[in-house]
Amino acid sequence: MSSRGERMHQQHRWIVAPPAADAESLALSLKTSPLIAQVLLNRGIADVDACRTFLSPSPRLLNPPEAIRGLNTAAERIARAIGAGEKIVIYGDYDVDGIAATTILWHAIRLLGGRADYYIPHRIDEGYGLNAEALGQIIDGGARLIVTVDCGVTAVAPAQAARERGVDLIVTDHHEWKEDEQGRPILPECLAVVHPRLGYDPQTPSPNPHLCGAGVALKLAWGLGQSVAGAQRVQGHFREFLIDATALAALATIADVVPLVGENRVLAHFGLGGLKQARLPGLQALIQSAGLAGKNLDSYDCGFLLAPRLNACGRMGHAALAVEMLTTAAPPRAAQIAEYLEGQNRARQALEKKIFEQAMEQARALGCDSADCRGIVLALEGWHPGVIGIVASRIVGRFHRPAVLVALANGQGQGSGRSIPGYHLAQALQSCREHLLECGGHEMAAGLRIEVAEVEAFREAFARHAAER
Repeated sequence: MSSRGERMHQQHRWIVAPPAADAESLALSLKTSPLIAQVLLNRGIADVDACRTFLSPSPRLLNPPEAIRGLNTAAERIARAIGAGEKIVIYGDYDVDGIAATTILWHAIRLLGGRADYYIPHRIDEGYGLNAEALGQIIDGGARLIVTVDCGVTAVAPAQAARERGVDLIVTDHHEWKEDEQGRPILPECLAVVHPRLGYDPQTPSPNPHLCGAGVALKLAWGLGQSVAGAQRVQGHFREFLIDATALAALATIADVVPLVGENRVLAHFGLGGLKQARLPGLQALIQSAGLAGKNLDSYDCGFLLAPRLNACGRMGHAALAVEMLTTAAPPRAAQIAEYLEGQNRARQALEKKIFEQAMEQARALGCDSADCRGIVLALEGWHPGVIGIVASRIVGRFHRPAVLVALANGQGQGSGRSIPGYHLAQALQSCREHLLECGGHEMAAGLRIEVAEVEAFREAFARHAAER
């Protein structure tokens, strides 16, 4: 590392929380060390029962599927479609969360005897979310029910198009929705919108607004199994599938960097334990290709070894191949795709290194290491849109400021941003909406499209917004 880089790392200032007065008493109640008690208090967990839950996750903490508003309606409609032999298409996303969510729901519907297919948009050619052209193709292909996973909460116009063609649409998502001038949600008009932040049953003791897309898909699959069985307990073979689905949801929960508290902590804990024994040939092929066969997998393995291989498919090519790997019943085909993803990941790493070096050079030229810089926007012709999100994360790690990287081509830019705790990136982009063609995402990660002519104005607006926070 250069001396300049070393100085930049040294600018990070660690603030150590003072010892809490009640750490000793909490440690005695928990029968643990004062150090662990202090860590829990630092994380804002002071209640003894909440501490025990955090330290020892239990499946009993999982809310029933019907606790999420709209989920029963969605599950019952999918169950009717299965019974009637209607074609159901799952519309997913190209990141790990979207890939896992698509896989979970596809397996659930197929296992219950339904006709399921999936559609994953191309990251570069189509971009994020439900688009009208793809929707038309899906309907022309005979779909009578479309279910989005990890996307769709902002798809107001596509939902209208589906309704006009007489096709039912169910949206399952966890991202930010659009709001009107009074701050009220603007949601797609469709059969059901299943979103963990749009509300739970009032009787739910611990509602979880932080489920990732695959977490929502897992709940929907669970509810679908109950609906088809006509009972709270799902059938034995479906219960076995839900264990594999929990492993996929854990992988997505860690990859999507949602808060590891409450239900998410339960999913991560038990899903990690189930990855090693997962029966899906694609999961085993992925684990094998990463050199992790036989290992007890942890969050590092998921976040830094497994997830990048899945993401590489969507970043460098088409994520539909990753879904094929996770849905095929043929181990040789799964191994073939896993080997291909390995090559894609190596290519991604080389490209990431090049873009990071260029981004660092531009960041230094813009004075991003000065105390006055609060928000970073970097843009360059020729950057690969599928890789800039990872580089944005590295820029945030280097400067500890929210950062957006924009890949410019043909007069427009495709951007990807990452944030720091306490700075809501999706809301920040909305505040700069006048300079953008479109934007969306959540607190820690978001994307955008922009005209090249607006990049400088957006950079200034983003920096102002960050400085005000």
